Amino acid sequence: MLWLYLLAFCRITIGLLFAASFGGKVRDREGFAQTIGRFDLLPQRWSYPLALLFLGAELLVVILIIWGGPLLAPAFGLAFLLLVIFTVALASVLIRNISTTCHCFGRREKQVTYADVWRNIGFIGCSLLGWWLAPQIPEGPASQNWLALIWGGLGGIADGNALLTILAVSAILTWLVLLLVVLFMLVLAKRLRQLNQHSPQKVILEESRKRRGQPAPQFEAQNITGETVTLDAFKGREVAFIFLSPGCPPCVERISELNSYYNQGQANGMEIVVVNVDPHISAESFVGQQGVQLPTLWAPQVSNPFAHDYGADSTPSFCLVDANQRIRAAGHLDSRYWRDQLALR
Repeated sequence: MLWLYLLAFCRITIGLLFAASFGGKVRDREGFAQTIGRFDLLPQRWSYPLALLFLGAELLVVILIIWGGPLLAPAFGLAFLLLVIFTVALASVLIRNISTTCHCFGRREKQVTYADVWRNIGFIGCSLLGWWLAPQIPEGPASQNWLALIWGGLGGIADGNALLTILAVSAILTWLVLLLVVLFMLVLAKRLRQLNQHSPQKVILEESRKRRGQPAPQFEAQNITGETVTLDAFKGREVAFIFLSPGCPPCVERISELNSYYNQGQANGMEIVVVNVDPHISAESFVGQQGVQLPTLWAPQVSNPFAHDYGADSTPSFCLVDANQRIRAAGHLDSRYWRDQLALR
């Protein structure tokens, strides 16, 4: 009976883990691809294909876990492989002192720490245990198909069967998470159809205008000399806040273009201020390391709400504030149309 409970525990843990992980990442595929790029382990051009491959593998784990039976051992084996790959990548990031988020469950502000590595090691042990147990207990409720288990489990609840109750509840939870992901995928498909029907540039610029007219939130940040700067310092002036991180390759690529954009007068009198959200690199260090020629502020994303309040939950992002301190446009700084975004009136 103990082995049944252990297998049930492993199946529930890995099933819900990968369902939540897939659901979080699929909401921000671009951000996950950027995270893979920031790991700096493979050529940047591989980041997006690898992100899609990883997402597909995570979804496959969930499907195999739900199906159960003879597919349960392969599900645990694939989960083990994915967890090992991602854990090694996280460990390498820490060893090389690269500052980035892990994007394990979608967007998050917390930087990678050794706690993330140890958490994954625990999940690796769980997947290994499940892989070993699955062939030992090929029959029984712990290995049963979770769709059939829901119906059988309802009877078990009425009979007071604890194992069937746990498995039925976990099956229902996993199906709910998976159905939510499917609904999101349908919304995403609708979005892709919109992009196909309309100019991508038009759609992106329309999205950038969604917060138009909202009051710009107050903030506090430090400049390169360590002085505190607030929104009031820009009263009566148009300003574009560009939220960047030195650990984000697309951010670093934008810096020289932003320097040229501003120095050549293309900003049309609007001030451009770079906001470094990295908690480990000060504004002064960021300017020196990356050759930033624009005014630069430091607002660590993990402790300062500046970026979050301005909708910059990923980098690079931007927010245009007019002379009356109202938002004119905001959003993710697109790699193709960022000049058009900064020129929005």
